[in-house]
Amino acid sequence: KGCHRVGLVTQSTRDCWRLVASSSLDSYNNRRSARDGSNLRDNGRVYDRTAAILSDERFVSFTEEDVSPEDTHQSSIARLILELRAIATYRKRVEYLMGRERVQRCLKTTSRREQILLCMSSMSSRRAFCLLCLMAIGQEHVMFALSDEMDPNEYIKSLNRLAESLERVEEFYDSIGGLAGYQLQCLTLLSSEEAASESDLEERHVEMLVPEGLDLRSEESNESVLKGVEMMGRMAEIYPLGGAGDRLGLQCEETGDSLPTAVLPYCGRSLLENLIRDIQGREYLYYCLYGEQSTTPVAVMTSLAKGNHKRVMQLFEANHWFGRGEESFKLFKQPMVPIVKAIDGKWAVSAPLKIIMKPGGHGVIWKLMLDNGVFDWLKSHNRDAAIVRQISNPMAGQDKTLLALAGQGIVGNKAFGFASCERVVGAAEGMNVVLKETLTKRDGSKETTSRITNVEYTEFTRLGIEDKGENGSSYSLFPANTNVLYLGLEHIEKMVRQGVRSGTTEAVLPGMILNTSKETCHLNVETEQEEHAHAGRLECTMQNLADCFAAPVNEDTDCSDLPTFLVYGPRRKVTSSAKRKRKPGSLKIHQTPDGSFYDLQQNAKAMLELCGMDMPDVGSVEKYLETGPGFVFLFHPALGPLWHVVAQKIKGGKMHERAEVQLEVAEASIVDLEVSGSLIVSADSVMGTHVDGRLHYSRTTCARICLENVKVDNQGIDYENPHNVYWRHRVERKESCQIVLKGRSEFEARNVTLKGNLKYIVPDGHRMIVSPGGSDVMNMPQVDLVPLHPSQPTWSYAYTIDNGISLNKI
Repeated sequence: KGCHRVGLVTQSTRDCWRLVASSSLDSYNNRRSARDGSNLRDNGRVYDRTAAILSDERFVSFTEEDVSPEDTHQSSIARLILELRAIATYRKRVEYLMGRERVQRCLKTTSRREQILLCMSSMSSRRAFCLLCLMAIGQEHVMFALSDEMDPNEYIKSLNRLAESLERVEEFYDSIGGLAGYQLQCLTLLSSEEAASESDLEERHVEMLVPEGLDLRSEESNESVLKGVEMMGRMAEIYPLGGAGDRLGLQCEETGDSLPTAVLPYCGRSLLENLIRDIQGREYLYYCLYGEQSTTPVAVMTSLAKGNHKRVMQLFEANHWFGRGEESFKLFKQPMVPIVKAIDGKWAVSAPLKIIMKPGGHGVIWKLMLDNGVFDWLKSHNRDAAIVRQISNPMAGQDKTLLALAGQGIVGNKAFGFASCERVVGAAEGMNVVLKETLTKRDGSKETTSRITNVEYTEFTRLGIEDKGENGSSYSLFPANTNVLYLGLEHIEKMVRQGVRSGTTEAVLPGMILNTSKETCHLNVETEQEEHAHAGRLECTMQNLADCFAAPVNEDTDCSDLPTFLVYGPRRKVTSSAKRKRKPGSLKIHQTPDGSFYDLQQNAKAMLELCGMDMPDVGSVEKYLETGPGFVFLFHPALGPLWHVVAQKIKGGKMHERAEVQLEVAEASIVDLEVSGSLIVSADSVMGTHVDGRLHYSRTTCARICLENVKVDNQGIDYENPHNVYWRHRVERKESCQIVLKGRSEFEARNVTLKGNLKYIVPDGHRMIVSPGGSDVMNMPQVDLVPLHPSQPTWSYAYTIDNGISLNKI
């Protein structure tokens, strides 16, 4: 009932483990075009299939004689995979399975035989194979149980839907034996809890050391940041959005349908839009420095869970692809995989012919990228490297984290990198380590390799890791794995292709685990009643691809010499996820939207204090949850995104307790601003203009705001309103000062107090000037509206690089 992971396995387990490796790479690239009766070939070359045996997370060659003579279920499946490897077409594989005793017995004992055969005769050979494979691997209950009352026509329709879902599993796991390989992996993981044999341990010595890496708080990191900005035109981003997001409990307010994590409304917009805005902020900074527009290609892994793919597509379309063009995104679907019960290895079902399936973990992303041509697509955009971000972590875009990670990786031609931070002892999260491994060969010689990698918290006990702090500290000796990653695309693609060619899982399906610690509600096929059982699905962890990049080391080797690397920053600038719903009344806000927004405001306080602004406290967690944050500050990333850039646009001033400021602008000059209440600045053209649906960065056509010695005084947010949800930025206000900038427009105010409920709308092509009023009784500020110069803004910043990025207002 624990978390099982491929690792050192006993000899008995090894004896029954058999997998089929994939073909030569040339054949693999066009494998997906195989259809009825067609050979799994390309250019006339048949798959050169080899067999393999799992040992210590690697496959080694073996022959058919190695198969255990004992007719156990696992060895039977292993033998099946071996025999299927020599059959070149799915049509012939169907014929082979039809002749197997187990399949014949299943078909003879079911009343659905004629319907099954009729259905199979009208579908593709691969789908027919998938149905027969269920019987061959002991999962015939999926087809036969609970279906006695079904109408024949409905049964055939359900059988077709079942075959379609199985086909996707068969296709994705082809390199380890398809459906049969998936089941064999699960059974092996369920039975691999025994300790490794003594002989294994004598051959392998592992040390886990604290990794060294670039400290983002150091002056040295500024050089990596600048290089990260300079290399924006070579970078891509990859978002694994395929997770089911079960822990958030998201539902559509109109239909009640479950929703994926990507659509979570955070700070007034979806999590997906927040990530795109982070990209825009870095691209705009690049534009300001180099005068060139760079549109970062984004690869997005979706899934069918909770209508994930459909919802994500709708989100992109509703936002007109965020002004970036559909061609700058590539979406590909994560496979749904069967849930396996821990007690007997049977696949859980929720209804007749309906397997309970969930996404197969974000580690499947590497093979999916190969299957779906993502590496080639990124090459077509001239991209050498990529940043991987998880949708549930909106904090990674803060300040310098992503730019420093990119700069450090691309300059050193690194293969794989981690953005890391401090980790609290006992936290349910993995940690980054230097894994130093010494192998003793049969001749007595030794080989030592090292890599910076991730160890999941579920593995600590098995690996003998004591989760403790240094000198009694509450922080772990090892930093946290945050799944904010750097990829050297050429290195990654090469490793995945090698894994496909050799049939190893280390790169194709890295860090495989079968987590059966949670119970799943399913239908008991014997009693036809709902019940709960410990179950799980085969999952992979994308961060453990780093294990493929172990490099030979000696006593003089430094961490910086490895193909893997790490940068280290303050936790609030690296990760604060919104992946689970806070329980009512609970003060535990870690990994909740409430907690993420709390950290966001703590970051805002630190940034604005760097600007010289007098700031109130966010407040204790208890007070924050009870009455709201001590203030609210939100801004468009294009204002920076680097904090020291923001500090040259905002100087001095004060936010009173309970004040709110929103700055949806990139070009701002704000000096000694004092806010009591709400100030909301919005713009149509934050970074430029849209032409034919595309955003074109321009510092001459974007909106601007200049505030000097201005006081804003109104009642602001109604903090007593019980319907306020601060992390959604869904709040009620009593009063506010709104400044709306249309198109290419400017707002300027100096030495005035903007008091009460106000709304200033500046039309396109105009400049609104607010200055102290006359001697009238109301003492209202004077408002003047003048046309702008047709091609030049009133003021702008000159960006230069000199020990950092410097701005000079001209």
